[in-house]
Amino acid sequence: MMAPLTVRSGLFALYAFNVEIARIREIVSEPPLGEIRLQWWRDEIESIYAGSALRHGISSHLRDTMAAHSLKRSFFDKLIDARSADLDDGPLDTITDLLRYAEETTAPLLWLALQIIGDRSAEAREAARGIGIAWSLVGLIRAMPFHLRSHRQYLPRELLERHGVKTRELLDLKSSDALNQAVWALSKIAADLLQEARTLQPRIDRKALPVLLQARYADIHLRRLKKAGFNPFNPQLALPEPMVAWRLTWAKLKGRY
Repeated sequence: MMAPLTVRSGLFALYAFNVEIARIREIVSEPPLGEIRLQWWRDEIESIYAGSALRHGISSHLRDTMAAHSLKRSFFDKLIDARSADLDDGPLDTITDLLRYAEETTAPLLWLALQIIGDRSAEAREAARGIGIAWSLVGLIRAMPFHLRSHRQYLPRELLERHGVKTRELLDLKSSDALNQAVWALSKIAADLLQEARTLQPRIDRKALPVLLQARYADIHLRRLKKAGFNPFNPQLALPEPMVAWRLTWAKLKGRY
């Protein structure tokens, strides 16, 4: 909603597509069915670019957006391929693996959004990469109670072992000093990525702000998490955040993400 009215429909189509592929794990009973749905979307994206018949409600809107803004197909393919990781409920091995997952499921989405609003600069793309990873990490922390109830685990083994987090406590949705320390460490990585992305701010055109303001949204949740003592199960974290729209509007007026 911070973007110019002329490009909002394109952004809505893009984010609707992302919702469709991101929720596949939630609507299938077993991984092979998820792979079938991902392949269906690969075929649908190919059909859109080939000008063939379309089979989904958002496809025509996505086709118009792709044509109007010459969107890069490989970014769509990357987003779809990255969602294969969601079909494995086990934890990742290393923090590096988690950061790779965070980048692959979020950065191409923001790169496509930048193309829609008309900024293809290397600086904006690099800032969006860091912001995307940070936002993905924040999102995984926020969704931790939901994922654990479904017996899904995104915190990597390396992080759990480093801080002495017990798997039983996680599955029981119990907070502990060890878990809070692990969440703090993950939050610190996200905050550092946001700060690094902001070093590029003087070299980035203001028109990129509607996409890069995602950094401010991540900040809001990181502050709430800190106030909660980095306890991912604190019920206060599930409450709506007041004044978000005003905060984002003020940041946009100041020209800062």
